[in-house]
Amino acid sequence: MKIKLGILAALLAGSFGAAGGPAGDCGLAQAEWKLGTHSRLEERDGKRLLVVEVPEKDRNGSYLSRAEIDLSPFRGLPTTFSMRVRIDGIEKEAGRKGIKFMVTYQAPSGAGIWHGGWGIYGPADWRSVSFLSPIDDYTGKAELVLGVEKNFGKVEFDLDSFRAENHFDLDQSSARAVYTDRVLKEKRLRGVMSPGGNMTEDDFRTLREWGANLVRFQMQRLYQDCTDLDAYGRWLKGRLDHFEKLTEIAPRYGIRLILDLHSAPGGRRSDSAELLMLHSEEYAQYFVRIWEEIARRFKGNPAVFAYDLVNEPYQTGAARFDYLELQKRAAEAIRRIDPEVPIIVEANQLAAPVAFRYFRLLELPNIVYQAHMYVPESFTHQNTPGSRYPGVISGIEWNKEQLRHTLEPVRRFQQRHRARIYIGEFSAKTWAPGAERYIADCISLFEEYGWDWSYHAFREARSWNVELEGTQEKTVPSADNPRKKALLEGLGKNLVTP
Repeated sequence: MKIKLGILAALLAGSFGAAGGPAGDCGLAQAEWKLGTHSRLEERDGKRLLVVEVPEKDRNGSYLSRAEIDLSPFRGLPTTFSMRVRIDGIEKEAGRKGIKFMVTYQAPSGAGIWHGGWGIYGPADWRSVSFLSPIDDYTGKAELVLGVEKNFGKVEFDLDSFRAENHFDLDQSSARAVYTDRVLKEKRLRGVMSPGGNMTEDDFRTLREWGANLVRFQMQRLYQDCTDLDAYGRWLKGRLDHFEKLTEIAPRYGIRLILDLHSAPGGRRSDSAELLMLHSEEYAQYFVRIWEEIARRFKGNPAVFAYDLVNEPYQTGAARFDYLELQKRAAEAIRRIDPEVPIIVEANQLAAPVAFRYFRLLELPNIVYQAHMYVPESFTHQNTPGSRYPGVISGIEWNKEQLRHTLEPVRRFQQRHRARIYIGEFSAKTWAPGAERYIADCISLFEEYGWDWSYHAFREARSWNVELEGTQEKTVPSADNPRKKALLEGLGKNLVTP
C-alpha cells in the first residue's frame, strides 16, 4: 500500500497531557548501597555511577546491587522509572539474561512485588532506559535493584539520572459510551485469534464445529521488518488481499471477523517494547493513513465486525504522540469514512488489565475497549518453570478469585462507562501445569461480566495450540486434551446463547 504523508503533524501532536503528578529520585541521592559482587561506586565527571563488570568466567551468576527508595508519593499511580546506562558487552544471545533495572517492595501478605524493564542488552553508548508500572496503593519503602544476571560485560548506571515520574492521569470520568443498534444488537462473540499466516476454508469449518463465531485476524510481521515503509506497505497489501478473501469465506460458517493490525509501522524498541510510531511523525502519519485506506476498502462489508487499531500498545512515559490519542486520531479518520463500524482500542502496557486504571473513554460512537489476560506471566508464559495454577506463584495464591482481582480495573471501567469490553487474547502455555483450569476460570469470569473474547491462538505457535499437548521439549498432536476441552466448553456457549 503506497501511503502519502499528509499534513497531520499538528493534529497528531496533541495528547491527553502529562498528568502533572509527582516526580523525583525517590530519595536515591541520600541512599546507601548494598553492593553485589563485581560492583563498585565511582565518581566521574561530577556524576555518581554504579559500575558492574562481570568477567566471562562468572557469566552464570546474578550480580545485583540494592538501595532503599521511597515510593509513597506514587501510591496508586502509574509510574515511569528511567535512568541512563552505558553498556560494553552484555549482548543478547540464547540462554543469556541481561541487565537488571528493577523496583521491588513487599505486599501486605509478605509477597515480594517486582517491577522491571524489558530486556536490556548491549553494546550501547549512553542512552536512557525506562519502564512503566502502576504502583500499589500501600507502597512506601522499596528498593531499586541494578545489576547483571547470567551474562558478562560491563554496564555503567548513571545514578544521578534516575527518575520516577507520573505521566498518566487515573480514570476519573463518568462519561458513558455510546453505541448504535449495530453494536447493541450484536450477539456475544466468542472465538479465537487467527494463525500468524494464511487461513483456509478448512480452518473456518473446524472453528464452526468448535462453536466459534469470531476470528481476530492478526496481520503480523517481525518488528524489525516494520521500519522500511515501502516494504511494510507491500506486506500490508498482501495481508489485506488475503483478509478480503476471508470476508467471503467466514459468513458461510457464521463467523465474524476483527481486523487486527498486529504489527504497527515502525515496530517497537527492543529494550522496552514501546511503539516507535509514538516518537516518529512519519510512522504516526502512516498509521492514520493505513486506517483511512482500510476503512474505504472494507466499508459496508458485512463480514467485518470491527477494526482493532493496534495490538498491545506500549508507552513508558512522555512521548511525541500519546498511545491513546494516536488511536483516537485513527478512529476519527475512520469515522469520517464509516460512521458506524465498531472500532477497538487497546489499553497501554500491552493491553494489560491494570492499565484500565488510567484508560480513557473516547467520545466517539461504537468504540470497544480491549484487554489481554496473561496474568501472572510467571505461570502463563512459564517464566518460572513448573509454576502451576491454582497455586502459590511468586508468593501469591493464584486462583479464580485472584484472577477476578486482576480483572477488577477492567470491570470498573465497564461499569463506570457502560462500555463494551473485549478480551482479545488470553492463554497459558501448552505445558503449563493447570493450563486447562486457568483457561476455564478466565472464560468463566468473561462470561460472568458479559465480555466478548478470543483465545490466543488457533493453529499458531505450539506454545498455545490446543490441538497439541506435551512438554516444552516435545509436543505432539492431540485431538482431545484438557486445554482443548476447556476452550470448547466456552465456545459451546455460542450454540446455546442467543
